[in-house]
Amino acid sequence: MAIGCGEPPPDNVAGRPCAPRGPALPWFREAAAASGVDFDFVAADFRGGAIAVADMDGDGLLDILAGSRSGGLALFRNRGDLSFTDDTAAAGLTRDGPAHFIAPGDLDNDGDRDLLIAGDRILLYENRGGARFAATGQDLGDGSATEHILLVDLDADGWLDAYVSNRDRRDPERSRNRLLRNPGGALALEEVPGAAGADSTGLSWTASAFDADGDGDVDLHVANDTLVADHGQPRPTGTVLPPDAFYRNDGEDGELRLTDIAGELGLDGPRSSMGGLVADFDGDQRLDLYITDFGRKKLFAGAEAGGFAERGEELGVAGTTRSDGICALAANRESKACLLLSWGSQLADLDLDGHDDLVVLNGVSVIDGLPPPALVLRGPPPFQEIDAGLGCFEGHGLIAADLDADDDLDLVASPRDGPLRLFENLAAGGRPALSLALDGRQSNREGIGAVVSVRTSSGRRLVRVAGAGGVAQSSPPVLVHFGLGEDSAAEIEIRWPSGVRQELTAPEPGRRALIATEPAR
Repeated sequence: MAIGCGEPPPDNVAGRPCAPRGPALPWFREAAAASGVDFDFVAADFRGGAIAVADMDGDGLLDILAGSRSGGLALFRNRGDLSFTDDTAAAGLTRDGPAHFIAPGDLDNDGDRDLLIAGDRILLYENRGGARFAATGQDLGDGSATEHILLVDLDADGWLDAYVSNRDRRDPERSRNRLLRNPGGALALEEVPGAAGADSTGLSWTASAFDADGDGDVDLHVANDTLVADHGQPRPTGTVLPPDAFYRNDGEDGELRLTDIAGELGLDGPRSSMGGLVADFDGDQRLDLYITDFGRKKLFAGAEAGGFAERGEELGVAGTTRSDGICALAANRESKACLLLSWGSQLADLDLDGHDDLVVLNGVSVIDGLPPPALVLRGPPPFQEIDAGLGCFEGHGLIAADLDADDDLDLVASPRDGPLRLFENLAAGGRPALSLALDGRQSNREGIGAVVSVRTSSGRRLVRVAGAGGVAQSSPPVLVHFGLGEDSAAEIEIRWPSGVRQELTAPEPGRRALIATEPAR
């Protein structure tokens, strides 16, 4: 098919490589240069660099970590008012080797976040307090094929384990995923042979965890790339690569046993799955799974009778093709150059109107392709595209986080190549919000895996799961955040990973930040 032939393009996109998608709403402005965050990602191939956001020094402000595939690592400490200082050397993190993924997490339950960093090897760093790190000396094996590390307590013993997603097209053994179990006590991890049944040999980009069957333990979705493109036609075929896996947690009494039931649930593809975002997209208080893909995205909505139903097109989040420049021509939409190759995504209430919005970053789908648009889809469903001021760039990693402590969520993005992007949120307009940090006691210290629901004054229920993972090349903070719109928060319920259920009275207006400590059984 000849690109550019056929019908003339619509006037509003003719010759424009980055035409607006939907009405222009100035939700974001670029803020990296003014903030002091200065980091360049240097691509080794088509894959992007690593980003993480977490409070590493315990001062209540969220810090930024970044790593480049061609070498380089940085820690930017948050000084408030969207101002950051490069603290890499003082933190003891200077390293010249590649950094494919950065996973902050409190692995020893001492109240601060340690680090797992995947590069040529996977190395573990202990936080000695105040974001001062020391290498533990534990070499956790080859990290050169690692694309994601999910910290999650799979065996429900109160200590975070690490599920390592690997991707190597040429060597199935190097592409085999791994599970590193945390025995507790001293800061150390040990490999579980056969990953307790979850050692997928697919081309894995990410893993995400949530309790899909309501039995009290976390299950595991693994996003596998089968190198097929979905043009929005019937189910793609023609691949022998392993599709997505969905592992039901069948462990008992501390024994890990994971059973792949993706086929039973209709989650097995094939797709070019890049991520699995866990959130309540349709507002029914059931957790859904959003798959970023090459072409049409998938939204597997939690169904009333159990399992999932695919509702991406219905809810307006399928986002198959570009609609700018030559891709606005109907005759060109079958071209791979016009398909959206989607990576990181985040569902969050960006304008604090009480309805979640979706951001999806996209990479180029052909060599030397034009920079693609960043998609911003405004809720409630069916979601509607808007031009929120992010523009077009080859984006991979994406994190929504309140970096300036003003109650709304800013964006951190990693391109495949080039400077880290930081976008300040201008959309919220002083509307109320509620954010919670979790302090686990029987559960892991950060409360990863907890499900938090808020009942508002109008009777609506909003649901979040803490630290579910599933975002390509990104480690978002474990904090949960709710926009309230014209409502106020009335009641909060937390289902902790330990099984403890906690009910809290929402804080009074003006006291929006809350630390929830897990009660005794």
